[in-house]
Amino acid sequence: MSFRQLMTLAVVALASVTNAAGSTEKGVEVPPQQPLLGTDTVAGCYSSLGELKMDSTDKYNAQGYCAPNCRDKGYPVGATYAKACWCGKKLPNKKTLADDKKCNEPCPGFDQQACGGLNHWTVYNTGVQVNVEEAELDVTSTTSNTPTSTPTSQTTASNTPTSPAESQKPEDDKSGSNTSQTVGIAVGVVAEEKCRVGGGAS
Repeated sequence: MSFRQLMTLAVVALASVTNAAGSTEKGVEVPPQQPLLGTDTVAGCYSSLGELKMDSTDKYNAQGYCAPNCRDKGYPVGATYAKACWCGKKLPNKKTLADDKKCNEPCPGFDQQACGGLNHWTVYNTGVQVNVEEAELDVTSTTSNTPTSTPTSQTTASNTPTSPAESQKPEDDKSGSNTSQTVGIAVGVVAEEKCRVGGGAS
């Protein structure tokens, strides 16, 4: 490499560092990159971790912490959300790949990068291998647009005074130790009586 080429390369590198340092935008997701052996690259913003497992937390978490941490342990995949780093052998399912704008949580170690977002993770190929298998689709991690209804029940109370059944009245106990049991029994009797009278379910 000639001196002139070396100087050009140095100027370009310095300009990109200066440009990055001058940026005020925080928590910007890097678009997915082509994986390279030995180098960590962003795989994308995902709404699922798939089979990734929590590895560590670090107050300086960022791509530069998490991806090499996973790579050093032999894992081809890493993911971040705020201070947390996950590692694993498979990428999350591609059906959980989300819009990059969903990953907007500034990394604590380098706040211009995104470390996931609300219910989203920035996922990396750590460079252990270029081609990485993806996890099966986790049905609990995806959302449905189909409205669902949940049955509800209503309970009404009356102002009618009630008393426990004659057989459930406490014996004359001067210590008062049966008071809480009596209240529980009385409530059960009232609820049972309401069900018979009002036709409700208990």
